[in-house]
Amino acid sequence: MPQTAAPLADLLHMNVQLLPGLDEIAGGIYNADPLLSPGGILYNLTLIAWVFGLDFVPMPGAYVNGVAFDESFSSAVDTIYDNTVSAGGPTKDVAVSGEAAISTWALMNAKNPDLSFFAPLFLHAVLGGNVEAFLPTTGIVVVEGNPEEGWTIVSWNGQPVPQHPGLLTQLFVDVRDVITAPQVAAYNVFEAILGGDPTAIVNAVDNGVSEVATALVQFPFSVFDDIGGTATAGVHDLAADVAGLPAGDLGVPAAATLFDPAGISSMLSTLLADLPTMVLGL
Repeated sequence: MPQTAAPLADLLHMNVQLLPGLDEIAGGIYNADPLLSPGGILYNLTLIAWVFGLDFVPMPGAYVNGVAFDESFSSAVDTIYDNTVSAGGPTKDVAVSGEAAISTWALMNAKNPDLSFFAPLFLHAVLGGNVEAFLPTTGIVVVEGNPEEGWTIVSWNGQPVPQHPGLLTQLFVDVRDVITAPQVAAYNVFEAILGGDPTAIVNAVDNGVSEVATALVQFPFSVFDDIGGTATAGVHDLAADVAGLPAGDLGVPAAATLFDPAGISSMLSTLLADLPTMVLGL
């Protein structure tokens, strides 16, 4: 990783700072297995499971599970943010890591992992026998946001990513967020128990209960909000489409009048006057 970041650091006259959380995702017992081998397939299926919110799926011989990976990588990202943007420094940062780590973390945390964008891209890479095509070694993922409000993917290897994905993606994010909360809580409690500190255990349980309760309460509101937002957007789109239609041969005003309260009475008068013609023309 330092070698990869060195050219940019030299250009900017900066030093490369190493953050352990940005390490590549170790393959464990699957390490160095070819893509289409059983080990290679299981490795990538593990990453896919994490992206879909199944963080408890283990990576044998490496990370305990997706929770451990996400907390480690997120901690590094938080450190970068705290030492630059939050501290009044530059508003743009560059982090270098492995393509698997970058893509997995981004899709696990982004508010817009647009299924219509990423699913075809992934299938094309897999069917082509080159999973690295999903995000090349030199690929760049641009995200915006902060640790508190979350992250949005701006572009993926130079391709702009939709900022407002469809309803299916929104519902996917809702489900992902609600099912990861108890997994994270259970993992943190387990880690506290292993540490043997009673205070840490109590704090982990309290925080876990609070986070799970918040996720469960927020879930139906998020779903209704997404469905309602999609329906509202659909109505606005329909209104815009209808308003753009030309006046027909029925003698009625332009369709935009339908959404102009001041023109309703005039429209009704015209319709009533032309009603016989309309009926005879059927």
